[in-house]
Amino acid sequence: MANWIEENTPQLKDKKTLYLSMEMLFPEMTEEGRSANFKGGLGILAGDTMEGLYNTGFDVTAVVPLYSHRWIQKIKDNRQHIETARVDYNTEPVEEEKDSQGRPVILDIRFEKKNYAVKVYSILRGNVKVYLLHNREVFDILYTGDRKKRLRQEVVIGKAVPKLISALNLNIDFIHLNEAHTVTAACYIKQIEKYKSIPILFTTHTPVPAGMEKYDQQWFRKMDLPREYEALFNEEGVIDFTLAALKISSLTNGVSKEHGEVTKNMFLTFRDKICGITNGSSLFWQAEELRNPDNVNPQTLWDVHMELKKRALEDASERIKDHLGMDIGFDINKPAVGLFRRLAGYKQQFPMLRDIIGALCAGRGEKVDTPFGRLDGLGLQVFVAGIAHPDDKERQEWLHHFVNWTRDENLRGKFAFLPGYGQQLLLNGARGYDIWVSCPLKNMEACGTSDQRSALNGNINISTLTGGAREYLKEFDPRTGEGSGFFIDPYDPRTLYRKLETVSNFYYECIEGKNDLYKKLMYNSYKAGMKMTIERMAEEYASDFYLKALEKTC
Repeated sequence: MANWIEENTPQLKDKKTLYLSMEMLFPEMTEEGRSANFKGGLGILAGDTMEGLYNTGFDVTAVVPLYSHRWIQKIKDNRQHIETARVDYNTEPVEEEKDSQGRPVILDIRFEKKNYAVKVYSILRGNVKVYLLHNREVFDILYTGDRKKRLRQEVVIGKAVPKLISALNLNIDFIHLNEAHTVTAACYIKQIEKYKSIPILFTTHTPVPAGMEKYDQQWFRKMDLPREYEALFNEEGVIDFTLAALKISSLTNGVSKEHGEVTKNMFLTFRDKICGITNGSSLFWQAEELRNPDNVNPQTLWDVHMELKKRALEDASERIKDHLGMDIGFDINKPAVGLFRRLAGYKQQFPMLRDIIGALCAGRGEKVDTPFGRLDGLGLQVFVAGIAHPDDKERQEWLHHFVNWTRDENLRGKFAFLPGYGQQLLLNGARGYDIWVSCPLKNMEACGTSDQRSALNGNINISTLTGGAREYLKEFDPRTGEGSGFFIDPYDPRTLYRKLETVSNFYYECIEGKNDLYKKLMYNSYKAGMKMTIERMAEEYASDFYLKALEKTC
């Protein structure tokens, strides 16, 4: 049976892609291995992309570092403390990679007058072989705050990739850079005669300057790149990895239509090679009972959800007991609101909740004084999860407030910060929370996929009118029963409160037997989410990205 590539873009048949990323979520690993190798949406997307490309018919191989230590989030004195722990990869499903002579593949990398032995392992991610580059000294912590060490990681992977290609006799037709961290690899590969003109695809994931790698210009000499590439990276006295990736790429994509336009406006010189392709999500995040749409209707969706919600709330209680020493139970009959995301300034979890949290969690019928006047209690349970980078003091203060709220007698059992950010927590969030809130500043969220994962399970999204959400969600109209979610527009905590008030009313009317609007909304959300699969994204990659890059370089 022909795959999508063979039927729709036969020019890409048998073309081999090398996908490069600094992080990737591996559900195949244990929690220890998973947490060492991803930190957020970029890593989740990289792992999901492997599934999507394979299922669509791409011939793809990936290369990522394998990090020796993981972060462990601890709460002490109501504050976050990050500990590190070594990962025992002997207990993980990784294989030692061997050459044609049966010898372990070890790449000798020289950098800063020092030799680094990079050992090669591999793992299957969604049926795609991913090569893992391991050196305990270089690849110790993902996204280390030590800038010189971080540059070393990005240069060492760049030097290692062409050596890996040679050691394993790999043939490639495309290079796909998942964010600009790996652009040095493209430079080194292009030094190989047969790959001088290879098409390079570049996916950029953020318009936030903090996510775009820049280093002191004097460090260029440390990178040991051929001098011909200095102009590629140089921008007003700094080394700019994003600019270099834009220059060297055949085509670049932002990860939503809006992000594509934002990126064009940020880099006007390159606007003709920039497009927007909206991210998708793997059905891994969806409850197995919901993966066949023919078997799903509003009532079965509700029944499945309530069982998943029960598990999610039990997990929340266990986390609070394990990390905060508190015995708290939650009410399955009250709406559960989730905000599980990496804590970053533009994501705005604390500023959006700060002035309304008392009203959100107060009982229905109660009145609460707020900076916006007296508001009705909504009878919600609100759950926040996330990790703040150890160098981000302001976001650590947000987390401190969240933990204090969890302990506050007025919010006890109604608000909770859930420690232990990782795949299992995100899986519970996508599947078991009634309402999912995404509140980044407009034009700052490149795409966001947590809303997609929630929608795949029929849960209700309230999102800023930005990023990927604005492309597939439609404001729900109770008069017609059409629409699949709600937007925080205009962007303001009062808007978030009013949208949560609307959904809360629908929910309570549903469990009181007054109407089925909430179940209708769930079903609409589910159908909208099913349009945002990772395979849909991979198909757009094939037709609007890879094929056009191939035609451009022919």
